[in-house]
Amino acid sequence: MNSDMEIVKIEHHNPTHSDYVVLNWCLGNTCNFSCSYCPEDLHSGTNPWPKAENVLNFLNQFVSRYSTQKKYVEFTGGEVTLWKDMPMICEYLKEYNCKVGVISNGSRTLEFWQKFVYNIDHVCLSFHSEKGNPEHFFKIVQFLADKIRVHVNIMMNPDKFDLLVPLAYKIVNEVPDISIAIQPLVIGFGEVLFDYTVDQKKTIDDQNNLFVTKIKKTKDYEYYRGAMNQVFSDGSKRVIAPQRLISSLQNNWAGWDCMVGLEQLVVSKEGNVSRAWCGVGGNFATIHQDNVKFPDAPIRCTKSFCHCNLDIMTTKVKGRQKCDVE
Repeated sequence: MNSDMEIVKIEHHNPTHSDYVVLNWCLGNTCNFSCSYCPEDLHSGTNPWPKAENVLNFLNQFVSRYSTQKKYVEFTGGEVTLWKDMPMICEYLKEYNCKVGVISNGSRTLEFWQKFVYNIDHVCLSFHSEKGNPEHFFKIVQFLADKIRVHVNIMMNPDKFDLLVPLAYKIVNEVPDISIAIQPLVIGFGEVLFDYTVDQKKTIDDQNNLFVTKIKKTKDYEYYRGAMNQVFSDGSKRVIAPQRLISSLQNNWAGWDCMVGLEQLVVSKEGNVSRAWCGVGGNFATIHQDNVKFPDAPIRCTKSFCHCNLDIMTTKVKGRQKCDVE
């Protein structure tokens, strides 16, 4: 690979990931945590859980529209495991052969997870040092990893860095079959990273060697999203993790054609439906309406900074394709 070559595409490192359309749904902002680095709007409880009938109405349309594709539906919050209708919604999706996942802080009891685990295929567990209990978090990771696919995010608060790195090492050394990322924090979910020291930044940038390569694999769990390839103009490729793209400031694809809307959709806590969390293209539906018109073409990126891992883990092409509105 020639280092002077231009990057012309971002593609899935695992080509089977492009077979999936991912629906990422923020169900509300009720949370039992209130971390200082998390915007209040994501944990204040001002957006209550949606009505189950509205959720089912939209999911019916989603399942029908993407009937020929594999589907992965992931719920986030707030803390979605607090919603009483969550198990029923997951059971419904499983009946339609959808893969189901949740994003959780892992704070619910082991007894809760022992029942709920049969409703889901994947869980993304995020450890938050200000509120979370590392011993309990480890226990939940250990239990779930033996049953379903588990991804672990360690939210790297720079003030707790020396406590979080050992937790990451303990997980990768003692729990097989997980994936893990030590996540750099962005101020207000904007464009500016927290003030990490040089050594802290180096640890984040070198996390593949420090942590990922130490994970033991004993099961063949299916992945729905993961690392991406940077494709160069000479056809060569370089694999890179989404968090590495953020920390190295290589996450600007303004003017590129992005497959959000085709490979993924998102639903906000207000029930608005759009292509991506970046908001490009605006909302195109709500969960309350019938006859939703789903996107059928890529869209040209107008953003200077792609801050969301899910948005980053979507195919992007430099050059002009047949796109929806720019």
